[in-house]
Amino acid sequence: MTLNEYQKQAQRTSSEGHDRILNGCMGLCGESGECMDILKKNTMQGHRLDREKLAEELGDVMWYCAELASGLGMNLDDIANSNIKKLHARYPDGFSAERSINRTEGECNPEVVAHVKMNSEGEIEISGTQADIIVMYVCLKSALKDAGITDEMRKGAEEIWNRIHTDSDGICWQ
Repeated sequence: MTLNEYQKQAQRTSSEGHDRILNGCMGLCGESGECMDILKKNTMQGHRLDREKLAEELGDVMWYCAELASGLGMNLDDIANSNIKKLHARYPDGFSAERSINRTEGECNPEVVAHVKMNSEGEIEISGTQADIIVMYVCLKSALKDAGITDEMRKGAEEIWNRIHTDSDGICWQ
């Protein structure tokens, strides 16, 4: 089963007429808390680690990931692929404590940012998967906080930032 197939099957059990983004985020918090409670009982209270119960809660976490992705109008395969791209850019030779400790805040995958270009009329064109666009959205948000960027870069980033918004249908362009 692919992640997209899982998402489609999981969404069969999601009710209509509610905010999937809110439900997904709240559910992730709740189910992650249940995972931590199992680990707390093992670590702090001497219980045996209940791997089956932990795996069951992990399944619930996955359900809420599918719910959130659907609320964003995205699919889990694209999200997973975008995450792997980010991790490869951050740790090209595998995890390194040194790279983790000295990572630049807001560091972005240059492959994702390359989806933004200016056409001959000076208009900004944006392309890429929804997952890449989400990563770009987060990178732009971070870039706007960086005082070291030029006014021209800031203006371009703000123009893109102002054209992107989320609603119940996912990522949209204004």
